[in-house]
Amino acid sequence: MSVISKSRKGISFVAGIEPNEVDLDHDMDLLQAFQDHQENLPEFARRLPCILHINDSESFALKYLDPGFAARLVIPEGMSHEEAFETLPFVNPEDLQGAVESLTHYLAHRDEFSTASFLQRVHTQDKGWITLYTTSIVIEELGGLVSFSVELDAVLVNDRQVEALLSETDFIKQHFQQFSQLTQKEQNFIRLWVQNMSTSKIAEHMNITPSTAKTYKKRIYAKLEINSYAELWEYAVAFDLNT
Repeated sequence: MSVISKSRKGISFVAGIEPNEVDLDHDMDLLQAFQDHQENLPEFARRLPCILHINDSESFALKYLDPGFAARLVIPEGMSHEEAFETLPFVNPEDLQGAVESLTHYLAHRDEFSTASFLQRVHTQDKGWITLYTTSIVIEELGGLVSFSVELDAVLVNDRQVEALLSETDFIKQHFQQFSQLTQKEQNFIRLWVQNMSTSKIAEHMNITPSTAKTYKKRIYAKLEINSYAELWEYAVAFDLNT
């Protein structure tokens, strides 16, 4: 699972599921698809094979949630729907914090093709606690962060796959602070490093001296608080620097 991945045109929404009832071709731009249906967003959302929600890209306030999914959520007794959709009591608190951290990182480093992905456990009336895999992209013309979520049970074959995703998400939440200290150049350095490039090759590629490249390595190890290449590789996989 990637925190940030490159994909906008032809996005297959989540976990490889194809759109079924809405006529969305792989070559159709996602923005155009929404523009064509935004006058009747609830109907458009109903036809998607995933859950659609839109959040403000600055405050993360929920601006739209698929009505069909909203009706399934557990709202504490005595709490209004307006208050519930503002405080999100139906989302696991740790997962909610992890989502905020992932989206904050995404917004700080995004380009027009970037997306952010994360897991959240959500309390529903019909199935109890379920795990959602969410992919988000900024589309300002549509109000901010547009997200697609799918229940993992619907797309994963076995528990081992679920555990692998949850484990990676835990790593991201636990090490986000260290990773956020890296500069863009240091992240690019890691991309080359985990491709098994030698120090001299990395230096040549980045147009720096071999001595500076060695300094980069020491600084990266210090910022990430690691002592081995194996630990570096774990960061690279979790934060999508190994591709």
